[in-house]
Amino acid sequence: MALSAVCFRYAGADPTPDSDRLNTAILTRVIERGRVYLSNATLGGRFVLRACFVNHRTTEADVAQIVPEVLAAADEVLAAR
Repeated sequence: MALSAVCFRYAGADPTPDSDRLNTAILTRVIERGRVYLSNATLGGRFVLRACFVNHRTTEADVAQIVPEVLAAADEVLAAR
């Protein structure tokens, strides 16, 4: 079994210098929503969201849920600002 990890950031339509804080808040909200679980990492000094696939039962449908969940969490975080 191979370990697959993908790191990415939410940039939105209008990236800001405060995007590390935004991505931190999005990660917190994704975890609170409880539909997918992501962790984080630091790459090049920037906070990134990290999806790591280690369960052999992970399906394409499971992976496909990640982006919509991140976008929904981002909408909730941005609406609360």
